[in-house]
Amino acid sequence: MQWLGLEGLPDADKDPALYPSFNADLAGSMQRDTAQFASYVMLSGDGRLETLLTAPFAFPDAKLRPLYGLAAGNSDPNTPTPLDPS
Repeated sequence: MQWLGLEGLPDADKDPALYPSFNADLAGSMQRDTAQFASYVMLSGDGRLETLLTAPFAFPDAKLRPLYGLAAGNSDPNTPTPLDPS
């Protein structure tokens, strides 16, 4: 979290006209997704910086799925969800 500067994400102020879906709940989902992703890459994956920067998967919850362009629904928070790398 420190490396990416995400400690203050839930307290971040975003312009509601530009980011209408941003709120503290979404920020918390972003933090959880990032922590789960980094943990997965480092502990279960190959542990490479390249993977941290380019892997086409995430661990989005129901609040974060629309931001990633994924269909609504819940996903297993322990299983990577494939993302379209384009």
